[in-house]
Amino acid sequence: TGFVIGDEAPSLYEYSASRIATRPDIVPALALDLPPAGEQRQDFWVIPVKMIESVTWSDGEPLTAHDVVFTIETVFALQLGETWSDFYPAQSLAAVKAVDDYTVEFSFYSQPGLSEWQYAVALGPILPQHFWQPYVDEALANLADVPPPQTCDGILTETQQAACQAYAKARRSLYAVEPVSPPSGGGYVTAGFTSDRTIRRKLNPYFYAAGFKISEYANGAWERVFPDGTLQQFYGEPQGEPLLSYHRGPFNRSIEFSIYESDVVAYDILAKGRVDYVLNPDSLTDEWLRQTAQASEIEAYTSAQNNLAYLAFNLRRAPFDRLEFRQALEILIDRERITQKDLAGLAYPADAIVPQQNAFWWSPSLGSGEETLSPQVRFETALQILKVAGWSWKTEPTWDPITQQIIPGVELRQPGGGPMPETNLIFPSAASDVLMAVFGQEIADILTNLGIPVVAESLEREILVNRALIAGGSFDLYILDWRLPLYPGYLCQLFTSTNDTLLTGGYNTTGYNNPSFDALCDPFLLEPEAQTAQKLAQQMQNLLAADLPYIPLFNPQVVDMMHTNVILPYSPIFGGLASSQGFQNDTRVLNK
Repeated sequence: TGFVIGDEAPSLYEYSASRIATRPDIVPALALDLPPAGEQRQDFWVIPVKMIESVTWSDGEPLTAHDVVFTIETVFALQLGETWSDFYPAQSLAAVKAVDDYTVEFSFYSQPGLSEWQYAVALGPILPQHFWQPYVDEALANLADVPPPQTCDGILTETQQAACQAYAKARRSLYAVEPVSPPSGGGYVTAGFTSDRTIRRKLNPYFYAAGFKISEYANGAWERVFPDGTLQQFYGEPQGEPLLSYHRGPFNRSIEFSIYESDVVAYDILAKGRVDYVLNPDSLTDEWLRQTAQASEIEAYTSAQNNLAYLAFNLRRAPFDRLEFRQALEILIDRERITQKDLAGLAYPADAIVPQQNAFWWSPSLGSGEETLSPQVRFETALQILKVAGWSWKTEPTWDPITQQIIPGVELRQPGGGPMPETNLIFPSAASDVLMAVFGQEIADILTNLGIPVVAESLEREILVNRALIAGGSFDLYILDWRLPLYPGYLCQLFTSTNDTLLTGGYNTTGYNNPSFDALCDPFLLEPEAQTAQKLAQQMQNLLAADLPYIPLFNPQVVDMMHTNVILPYSPIFGGLASSQGFQNDTRVLNK
């Protein structure tokens, strides 16, 4: 409910509407230009950003560079964590200052990479100083004589423990504030609850982007026209017709959001015409899609989610550490057939760790055409891979040309001659995720056909996460998914050897260790040029596709259902309506 109740915090930059391979997805919001590269000045790398002038908060107070400085200095002073420290990393951002009311200057310890500047500080939320300053001062008052702790991890002295506790208490006091009518930087302001489950939002007459015309082109050009006719063009000159073109809102005097106990109830109310559209971060089942779509004047919008469902191998254990085993299993998993037939088209087959719809960062060389292989060719190819590597069977599996099915083998034997050990495959239950559950059963059947003794466990998500991510290494193979950000810094989080779950508590659950991959990560994260970083990200994906610590399975769809009187600025929407704050600012709802 955060995107409904929470008032929108503006930022200097934001993500563009389209995901195309010809340009990165960062465009100006409050800023007047693309993120500058900056320059070295004495001991710091300095980046000045000019802002749109005469912008105000929803209460009419000016929105200036001083609000940017206040926000970041508060994050630093209270050592705010979670997403705040992701946006404003103190380890790389040294200082920030307002050169004047509409110029903010960032000083970094060294030239920042995309992960520190364009996809962090530049996107960081900005809060109104005139409203939040008293609350921040009250929190800081508890820290008057407390030295900032350098770390709160590991073994600490009594003084260090006391400092950590004091800062934690100060943060709690700020987070506990329940502000009355905080100013918003978005198109709407939360006016309050009209009932226990209904929130009313009213139009913000001061929304800075109201009336902007945005156009995006296939060649990468991005265009913004201000209400006074001022034209800005970035990423080259526009060519041809735009991919999309729309005017910014808000267009509706007010919005009411009601929270329902289940998606079943919400979609039933939609079908009856009592609401205009439903925000749901998860897609409907095929059955509910059919039922809801039968209602008159209901339209469905299908978009890809920036999620990846995957099969992970425990590379610390034999024989899952053998590449040919992973290669054979990968080719036997017909992702195209499973997603289109078994899952009724509710997901896209995945060919890389980065979803194909995240076009700038996806590696196009991984669209291999494997989906055209017949089941028999898949089987014969997988068998050949295993045989060449020295695998054998007590009774070899064969292909039945009549049934077009595999006749299961008996006792797959490893190259050393020993039988394949009992293999544990864990995956989410159908109640947790029906799509992954279907893939789990399919993969269990494939393993059985190969002559592998399989113990397939369908688990609640929390139990599965504990075994794979928290306990660490307590698995042979597992299926799970990630909700991904647009910038693929997660490639390093998930696969560098320094992030091994067992060794450091990181997110590398498989134990993948490839020095060639590790060597690409720092250059990628620290690279300031998007086109160079793009090539590095593609190289990392290609290495992962060759080594297969994960087998990418699918990228789920999200289907947004709404009445035909709801006019979206564009579609499809990568991630769906729920990932874009419901498109509150730019959606028109016409009178029925």
